[in-house]
Amino acid sequence: MKAEVIISEKEKLSMTRARLEKRQKIINQKERKVRLRKMIELGELLVTAGLEDLNYETIFGALLEIKEFSENRGSIKKWTEKRDAWLTLNRPQRLIVSFDNESTAETEKILRNMKFKWNSFRNEWYGRGKKDELQALLGKDNAKITEVPG
Repeated sequence: MKAEVIISEKEKLSMTRARLEKRQKIINQKERKVRLRKMIELGELLVTAGLEDLNYETIFGALLEIKEFSENRGSIKKWTEKRDAWLTLNRPQRLIVSFDNESTAETEKILRNMKFKWNSFRNEWYGRGKKDELQALLGKDNAKITEVPG
């Protein structure tokens, strides 16, 4: 009788261990996904900053230097202000593009390439971009470009 109780307890422990291992595997997968997402975002930052053409050794050296300076709170504040200024100058604006007459196929192709979407209800294009750059591209087509606040 005592042997049966011990075997039953061993089976319970074995099942509990299997459940815990399964949960640990799921947690590890989630951690890997979070880590991968963070690495992708860091890579996107390098591209946004225009550093993708530098070799890895140079980027790594620059990052080590950033690490040294990051202990100084003044440096972090200065870097944050630089980022805010850059975003103010370079962030794409929300734009609406409409035409007095029909737009040409070439104009529509340009807008689609810039990821603008057609609103058939309002008969206008909407998307994100730089107003002056878009005006330069579409200037000859009598395009009315309106910036959407927000």
